[in-house]
Amino acid sequence: MKKHLLVVLFLLFIVFTKAQNIGVNTSGATPNAAALLDIDATGTSPKLGLLIPRMLASEKAAITLTAPAQGLVVYQTDGVQGFYYNTSTTTTPAWSYLSPSNAGWTTAGNTLTGNEWIGSINAFDWVVKTNSLTRMTVQSGGNVGIGTTGPANKLVVTTSTSNDGIMCTDGTRWMKLLGGTVATGSFNGIVQANDNAIIYSGGTLGTGAFTIAPWASGTSGFRMDNNGNVGIGISAPAQALHVVGTERVSTLASGASGAILTSNTNGDIGKTNFSGNANQVLLGNNTFGAVPTNTAWSLTGGNTLTGGTLPASPN
Repeated sequence: MKKHLLVVLFLLFIVFTKAQNIGVNTSGATPNAAALLDIDATGTSPKLGLLIPRMLASEKAAITLTAPAQGLVVYQTDGVQGFYYNTSTTTTPAWSYLSPSNAGWTTAGNTLTGNEWIGSINAFDWVVKTNSLTRMTVQSGGNVGIGTTGPANKLVVTTSTSNDGIMCTDGTRWMKLLGGTVATGSFNGIVQANDNAIIYSGGTLGTGAFTIAPWASGTSGFRMDNNGNVGIGISAPAQALHVVGTERVSTLASGASGAILTSNTNGDIGKTNFSGNANQVLLGNNTFGAVPTNTAWSLTGGNTLTGGTLPASPN
């Protein structure tokens, strides 16, 4: 009985070998010359296929190769199910998923169900390119770089183009965040050409200070502390406005003889220029002029008296 069965199987399923090509078919056809193994299901009923070794993900991960086997194929039956092929040229396999056409991202768009994502499942960077040039890098640790492949912070934007940076706009009005200026004619609201700058807030929640300063010295710029005090050139302003250094207010520039600062009932600061006349004094109406007659004791010329009494001593 066993011999009869072997004969029947041989007649139904002929293995045709020629040179180094192996053909598996029922017709005795010559195997394709470009293939080492040519399996042809023509004429078989029911149709049959090739069954690749099946295994769990844990079993696939436990495979130990005795020799390099680049191109080795298995089928994973759990997790992300499907065909996996080995890309390693060593005895340590590196499995890549053979994604079906409806599971990959296509250039014509995809129909999403809400569970899809783009990225990696291992510790390698994800890179976006156009024109064969790297435009954005998402590192395996989570840092994102635009214009750089090695971002040292959560988001780093690098550019060598003048006046280029991050822009927020409604189409008409805009705000730009620019790095250090790179050339003559480029601009940055904080620094001058070829300088670096920093905007930061230090301290814990509710205790930090908003600071705009040159990178070289955080205390030499502008700082607003958590009390609202503003300091220029000082890291700990003690008053509502605390300035360390020489100040210049162009609108308060004095005349040739100097001036004194004044204020009005609104607290507006103004100036009164000295007249340049040594015989004049500041009068009560905020002007300079001669001392009115008989209203003050002269230190050098004496006074003309008309009688009356002197005011009582304050003591």
